[in-house]
Amino acid sequence: MTKIYSKIGDEGTTKNLSGETVHKDDCEIEVIGLLDSLMSQMDKVLYGLNILPKETHQLNICNNINTLLWQFGGEISGKKILELIKTPIEKIHIEIIEKEIDNLSNNALHKFTRFCNPIAMDIDEARIRTRKLERELTKYLRENKLRKTAYIYINRLSDYLFVLANYINKIYG
Repeated sequence: MTKIYSKIGDEGTTKNLSGETVHKDDCEIEVIGLLDSLMSQMDKVLYGLNILPKETHQLNICNNINTLLWQFGGEISGKKILELIKTPIEKIHIEIIEKEIDNLSNNALHKFTRFCNPIAMDIDEARIRTRKLERELTKYLRENKLRKTAYIYINRLSDYLFVLANYINKIYG
């Protein structure tokens, strides 16, 4: 039987994806934890969009976002682009998400909304987690440990999730 516990964490350390032992309060571990939290919430968003009859396009967009976030985790963990990361965040991904923001903004943009639709609530929670991740990534950006393109994408992602939540809330109440 394979044991799930390693006892490495008993002293306040863990291993990153590169196999290095690092302290659990290391910035890299914090970012990976925030990213993991966001991806978990995005799974709820995907579930919700999947049950809405007319949201196949947004479901596909969010599936692509989840793939990019997964790959971004590898990048944050020090893996070289193209070594293990098959789909790094690039400028085209920012352009795609900006187009979606513009399209959704035309249909349902409200500055302050109390969401009443559970799917919109889940999307808004993903936005909140994205903003928290972005704040932590700012340290990486200042220290040149993060590609600016990836940082911009995370910034746009929170905007996309905001307008998507507003859209879902308006259309599905």
